[in-house]
Amino acid sequence: MWLVYGHRCLVGLVFLLFLFSACGVITTTDDVAAAIADGVILPQGRVLGSQQDLDLVAVRRGDIERTVDLAVSARFSVMHNLSFERPGGLYSGAFAATGERVQEGDVLGEQFFPESITEPLNITRNRVVFQIETFEERFARERASHAADLEEARRILSISDDDEAEIAALRLARLELLFEQFLFQNQLTRRNFQRQLDDIDAVLNGERIYAPFDGILTAVSHMNYGAAVPLGFNLFSIVDERHIYFRVIAPNDVMRPGSVHTIMAQDYELFFCARVISVQADAGPRVRGVMTFKLVSADNAALAEALEILGLTHSDLVGMELRLISTETLVYDALILPSHAIRQEDLAEYVLVYEDGRLAKRYISRGLQYRTYVQILMGVEEGRKVALR
Repeated sequence: MWLVYGHRCLVGLVFLLFLFSACGVITTTDDVAAAIADGVILPQGRVLGSQQDLDLVAVRRGDIERTVDLAVSARFSVMHNLSFERPGGLYSGAFAATGERVQEGDVLGEQFFPESITEPLNITRNRVVFQIETFEERFARERASHAADLEEARRILSISDDDEAEIAALRLARLELLFEQFLFQNQLTRRNFQRQLDDIDAVLNGERIYAPFDGILTAVSHMNYGAAVPLGFNLFSIVDERHIYFRVIAPNDVMRPGSVHTIMAQDYELFFCARVISVQADAGPRVRGVMTFKLVSADNAALAEALEILGLTHSDLVGMELRLISTETLVYDALILPSHAIRQEDLAEYVLVYEDGRLAKRYISRGLQYRTYVQILMGVEEGRKVALR
């Protein structure tokens, strides 16, 4: 028994010696990155090492801040380009000018149609009107006939004895169903006639463009009276002034979604707040990406009042030179690590956590960076020891 047990121990020792000779041992801090690059990795992405061979730092809590001064551009998020939907018309005119504030339903412009189109339509309209009159006369006669049949069926049911009542009730129910079908079918016919009249009148009366919502006209195309209007030609651009967005090219760790910042118009005494609503990053976390901002709702009225005092509109704001003025982003009591503890892997980032004589790869998500320290949003916990590069 002892011989068997000793034999197994000897085999296990030989196997471990073989494994160590194949994998190698990290002897200095500089060997950590090299060992990973050379594939000296045990299962689950762990590498051998000892605490004395590594330069370790603990994940701790601290304050992170960032001061920014960045150029910003504004744009409207809800913009409609408006054109006539019906071809063949001639331009009649516009009823609003660029920069004017309009309300939903206001007429912005109209077109009329030449006699070559309206004359045959008048003949068609007269024919449809005659058809409607004929239909209404026939409908009145048939409705009176149905009403008489129903009245007679109800009278018969009221005088029927028990043996005849069931048959009389079924006949009445059938007549009522036929009457409902008659009314429904004639309602559809009446709607079809009305639709034909509406289409004809839309041409005879010209066509108008209405404001789809309360907003500001940012563009009005100038056309001469009577000029042919090309189908799909953009005549008006209207924006919803309640929805203004801002863009800034900035390092991705400067601002986080939900944070509020102050924006200044360069040539005016105009300051207002904006809230980060999304971040679009085209590459890794260290490159510059596109930030999108939205006006803070509570400040919309204040901004409108400030613009009015300056004699400006929201469309002027879109064309202004804006800056995100020296705004401090401060995060208290955040998990932080030295930036040289973070390693790159394609577009991902990770750290090597030391535990029980081994290094484990942990992917992390970073927040702000201040000087040599980085905020850690997720991936490692406070107190974990991490190997520096």
